[in-house]
Amino acid sequence: MYKFLRQLCCIIIVGIICSIIVLPLLSGSKQANAGPPGSTPWCDMYGFIYTMDGLNCWSQKYHWTEVCSDIYEAWNPNDPSAHWSRCNHPPPWPGSAYYNATYSKPYNYLNTNAMFVFHGHASQWRLCFEPLQYNPERDVYFSYITSDRAYKKLDKYGVEIPQLYITDSRWALDYMAFAYLGGCNTAEPGTDHIVGKWRCYKGTDSVFGFKYTVQNKKHAEFIENFFKNAIIGNGQWAINLSALFAAYSVRDVFGEYGGVYDYSIWGSTTQKIDVPHWGIKEL
Repeated sequence: MYKFLRQLCCIIIVGIICSIIVLPLLSGSKQANAGPPGSTPWCDMYGFIYTMDGLNCWSQKYHWTEVCSDIYEAWNPNDPSAHWSRCNHPPPWPGSAYYNATYSKPYNYLNTNAMFVFHGHASQWRLCFEPLQYNPERDVYFSYITSDRAYKKLDKYGVEIPQLYITDSRWALDYMAFAYLGGCNTAEPGTDHIVGKWRCYKGTDSVFGFKYTVQNKKHAEFIENFFKNAIIGNGQWAINLSALFAAYSVRDVFGEYGGVYDYSIWGSTTQKIDVPHWGIKEL
């Protein structure tokens, strides 16, 4: 009897130890690729023809909309043959494309994004969206996604311009798999740049940006080839190879890089984005 009880106690103790070790591991693996409960991995994409200067980051050769479903025709409705060819090969990511959006769109939707794609004016601290009310007299040309409150943008009278701050606790971006911050200087070396803040403060798996100034037409060619390589290309390359060969494509077309070779990827450089998925929860 005593021997039986001793064996039973040993079994119970071993069971408890195994539970302590194994259950957190099981919980962690289950949580790793979980997104917000009940939601679909979604990609929001932002492009512009800016009121301020007419910079066209929307209606050029933007076949990169193949990333998302049901939005190619919004980019090029005058090319039915191209549109129908896309419809016959539906892209894998569900998503939305927003033209000339103000900061209120990402304010409402950012927390639901598994992938975020921006192409437009930017600096090392902010992404530029259309303003709520264009007012050159007050120096109000944009609304913004800003890295943090240390770099808040004010008008000429010292009034804060509408913007969201990526480091605020409101933004739960640990579930985001990939953020493409396509604008000048978003990953400028030696600065407290928005790419670094997005990755390090919010835990998005991979955050892409450019170190220096990029020329718009070169960037249009780059972004098209980047997403073709990553999502609909042969083999669906990891984002680091997708970026490298997209830069080579720009060089082949224009004879120069126009700034697109100087890109930076913070976080996982070997992630693939060919299949919709949530990011790995770290924070």
